[in-house]
Amino acid sequence: MSAVMLLDVPLNISADWINVVFSGCGPIVKVSRWTTTGIFFISFGSEHCAGVAAQHFHGLKFPGQSNHMSVVEIPLSSLTDEMQMRQAMVEDIVDSPAPASRVQMAQATTLFVYGICPKVDERHVYELFEQFGTVNSIRLEVHRSTGRRKNFGYVSFDNHFCAARAKEALNRTVFCNRTLDITFYIPKPS
Repeated sequence: MSAVMLLDVPLNISADWINVVFSGCGPIVKVSRWTTTGIFFISFGSEHCAGVAAQHFHGLKFPGQSNHMSVVEIPLSSLTDEMQMRQAMVEDIVDSPAPASRVQMAQATTLFVYGICPKVDERHVYELFEQFGTVNSIRLEVHRSTGRRKNFGYVSFDNHFCAARAKEALNRTVFCNRTLDITFYIPKPS
């Protein structure tokens, strides 16, 4: 099983609408809004379905809105225990990760960081993460239409050990008045 995280969802978009629209990608296990932050988790019965959803919907506009969809595929094995407790959807369907996922997690050097204040730049993020090891790159996402920063990005380290230390130390901490949610980023197979 796998999931996608739909970011920056307008408050008038309902779970029912998400369910109808994304059901064309394959069987949906559950759709859940994460509190009132404009984040939805959509869990699918297979990684293939989540991959299709991420590829098909990322960048499309919400109906009647000016903002675009940000769809990020997240293997459920990479979600933190705290996120699992906060999100009933995850509690319902997470099993131990498959052996291939454990190998991917042990090799991951890039972190997906959600909750970054849009006013923060790469230098600020670098200063926060450099204490854990050599930071190879930082990519903060921007809205295509407005050019404004989104509230997530990626931090790549030169090895897994440094990335794991940063994740362990900074996940669920407050940075510039925002709580960071940090997971390992596992790229989709090409």
